[in-house]
Amino acid sequence: MLSVKVPFAVSAHAVVPSSPCASPSASNRSSVCSKSSSSMGAAVQFGPHKNSMSQLPQGHCRSLLSVRAGLSDLIPDPLNLLNKGQEKVEGDIHISKRTVLDFDNPVASLVDRNVDFLGLGKIQFQLVSEDLGKNGKPKLSDAAIVENYAFTDKSPLDGQEKYRITFKVDPDFGKIGAVVVRNNHLNEFFLHTLSLNLDNGQGVDFFCNSWVNPEAYELNLKGGINYNPLPDRVFFSNKAYLPEDTPAGLKGYRDEDLKFLKGDGKGMRIFYDRIYDYDVYNDLGKPDSDPPVMRLVLGGKNLPYPRRCRTGRGYSDTKNPAVPSDPPSEKEMGADAIKALGPLVGLLDFYVPCDEFFGAQKTSGFLAVALKSVAHSLVPRIKDLFQGDDTPHFDGIEDFHQMYAKGVKIDIKQEDKDGPLVFVDSLFNATGDDKSVLKFPLPQVFADSDFAWNDDEELGRQTLAGLNPVVIQAVTQYPPKSIMGLPEDVYGPNSVLTDEHILPYLEGLSVQEAIDAKKLFIIDYHDPFAIYLTRIYGGKWGNTKKGYAPRAIFFYNKEGAMMPVSIELSRPEGSTFKHTVYTAPLKKGDKDPYWDLAKAHFNAVDFGYHELVSHWLRTHAVMEPFVIATRRQLSTMHPIYSLLIPCFKNTMMINAAARIALINSGGIIEENFLPGEYSMEMSAVIYGLTWTFEKQSLPNDLISRGMAVADETMTAGVKLVIDDYPFAEDALEIWAALHDWITEYVNIVYKSDEAVLGDKELQAWWNEIVTVGHGDIKTGWLKADSRASLTEICCTIHWIAGPHHAAVNFGQYSYAGFMPNKPSTCLRWIPEKGTAEAEELEQDPFMYLLKTVATEEIALPVMTTIELLAQHSTDEEYIGYRNELWTSDPLVKEAFNKHSERIKTIQSAFEKRNNDSTKRNRSGPAKISYTLLYPESEPGMTGRGVPNSTSI
Repeated sequence: MLSVKVPFAVSAHAVVPSSPCASPSASNRSSVCSKSSSSMGAAVQFGPHKNSMSQLPQGHCRSLLSVRAGLSDLIPDPLNLLNKGQEKVEGDIHISKRTVLDFDNPVASLVDRNVDFLGLGKIQFQLVSEDLGKNGKPKLSDAAIVENYAFTDKSPLDGQEKYRITFKVDPDFGKIGAVVVRNNHLNEFFLHTLSLNLDNGQGVDFFCNSWVNPEAYELNLKGGINYNPLPDRVFFSNKAYLPEDTPAGLKGYRDEDLKFLKGDGKGMRIFYDRIYDYDVYNDLGKPDSDPPVMRLVLGGKNLPYPRRCRTGRGYSDTKNPAVPSDPPSEKEMGADAIKALGPLVGLLDFYVPCDEFFGAQKTSGFLAVALKSVAHSLVPRIKDLFQGDDTPHFDGIEDFHQMYAKGVKIDIKQEDKDGPLVFVDSLFNATGDDKSVLKFPLPQVFADSDFAWNDDEELGRQTLAGLNPVVIQAVTQYPPKSIMGLPEDVYGPNSVLTDEHILPYLEGLSVQEAIDAKKLFIIDYHDPFAIYLTRIYGGKWGNTKKGYAPRAIFFYNKEGAMMPVSIELSRPEGSTFKHTVYTAPLKKGDKDPYWDLAKAHFNAVDFGYHELVSHWLRTHAVMEPFVIATRRQLSTMHPIYSLLIPCFKNTMMINAAARIALINSGGIIEENFLPGEYSMEMSAVIYGLTWTFEKQSLPNDLISRGMAVADETMTAGVKLVIDDYPFAEDALEIWAALHDWITEYVNIVYKSDEAVLGDKELQAWWNEIVTVGHGDIKTGWLKADSRASLTEICCTIHWIAGPHHAAVNFGQYSYAGFMPNKPSTCLRWIPEKGTAEAEELEQDPFMYLLKTVATEEIALPVMTTIELLAQHSTDEEYIGYRNELWTSDPLVKEAFNKHSERIKTIQSAFEKRNNDSTKRNRSGPAKISYTLLYPESEPGMTGRGVPNSTSI
């Protein structure tokens, strides 16, 4: 399946392009492979390879510069006799040797060490000057090798190894701008940084963060490529340049590197590829299974959707019988696709460009693979527990106490313990625990009280400070109207809510007065669920899942509590829809079992909407086109690339894992949440109807929901309409800090609005996002035509990737780890009064509720998944933090240091708010302080911390 060409010797001279601004021809690249000259007259050559370069697909070719170590690099020369007149430049390299997601490969490591020790293959570096040589070509140093690779000097940085390297350059070499790297070992390594020490006391730093693959892999693919020579890698120093300011000696490298990253949109991607291109979501079904399982293709005029990264596996011949006009689905993983994953097969089962993951233990890449392990290995074991159990529901509150205290014993096979579930074991079991016991921490919502979660005030508080605080909006008209214009002859009246349903709760105000006073609020899921309910009932899980199309009305009372006052539930009945309104008990402490069931059904839909829209769609899915376009169109030396790259860490990795574990056909979302097989289709409808980039900025989002009004005298230029909205209060502080920092950065980088317009890379980047990555959305786009608009664009990207995602992700287990608070689906209807079911409800309301919300068979897989998703990895990078080598610009460093200090002070302000007893929504009946936007966190599940990226 996979082998690597073994290098037997190294030749002497670097080969430079005839033109520094043009790619070499295929013949020039081929000649590189057969070069064998040396300064001492002899060397053993590498090639030629058995496949000529012209037979290889575009992108699989040598870089424009070849790295070769000369004899002087292999023989100690302390007196510099072989290179008289040259100057030494010494540096430190930090690398991580090959691991496959924490499974260290001892054979690979041993082979690499021996190959290196015997001189059969070396890791080679070659410096590049910012200046052109006298011949008009790039100016390079002699190639330098990494010495003593077999004898590691461990760095204090976890998982990294440090090596010294010595370069020799001519006195007139000029400023160092780049380094070209070739890996002549048999296995890839991860290059973190290179730091050079110059004689003048200054340094040149390279912040690389990239895999460097071996010089060549051999893959036996059906009728395809046998031998793939890989391009040498070029890394630029941490001095950023706009395209027009690129030094002459680096321009060719800049252009060639971007060209390679784009690929040509053809062929199947291989595990070592660094190629980024686009595809639609055509990989959610199982078209090649027997029987085939089809899912509609998302992306295009029928179902708008953000684009994902292309894998190139080709199309299935199976047509969707339900929608014959649907575009073809992507093939499932076949033999060639499995081979193409190389050493990662069985761990990833999907392609992402190799620089999008780094998988040491409990890092973000590790967590992504653990997600797959949960879905494919652990969930089936959990479901086995309940085979033949006719009553797998919880029997009382004590069942929950026992579950959290003792765990759940599951039957784990030995091969799973040694294989995929190693990932899960590392997360869920402390050292020495019984590996067959799945343990769950106590969720915050259940930690202080057995029943505070069911308090009406707690339900209202969670709309402002809970799992999904980004959907509540001010009522502008009452009764509410259909947001999609649904025809009344099919769906019944828009609403049957009347003034009489809510007037008793409005503290003497009329309905219009409450609306005008910004005291009446709504969460409205009616339309997007109504259009799917009939299909859900007739679908795969229609006999078990029961659900309504809900909307809930809230009143913000004099005491500062957001109180639910009525819930309207709609469902198909006959040829139309039946609408039923449930209202809250008027007196605090009174109980109404029908109201409690209405809240449960509302919460089930709210949790599903949260996972599909607030979380998956509005962070994970919409971010992927930004990642792809940034990698394709902005050079790593572009200042906006440097600004944005922290926002993208691990996003493509976790998204790809989600497509085979969470959102795929038969995945955790389909199996356990109300929308079932229509989950992703529903998210596409909502994307097409509601999503615009402009509205994703926090101030615009709050204004569009009626939760704030424009006010330039207030933080972030808006004033909240209620005085105790914990998510929004804290979020606006973070937005303002991000906006100020990005404004300063953009103004340092661009001296005028004309410079923004004239930046060809930037304009190509934004055009590709608007017309390709999010090409189905035609309105609501800013123009990247000024420093102010660019600031808004970059701040919105930072907001989506970091704070928005943190707010809807890291509290998942705190609130939904106790299923009655946030059930993923319901299993019984609310009974009609006077029926046998109503009598059962009235005799034991809580038992009826437990039979209505999800069973243990549904709850345990969901709990396991959201516990994983709420974890912070060990390599998390939080807002306000960057590796110190990310930039060399003193003005940028000063501005970022100021931003970092501001972020640190923000947490103190948040803590002060949480200690303010007048802000009752900061804690509420369940006594959960609002910490989700605290900037920093320890690893693990903490309920706090704002990473820079959508990394889990």
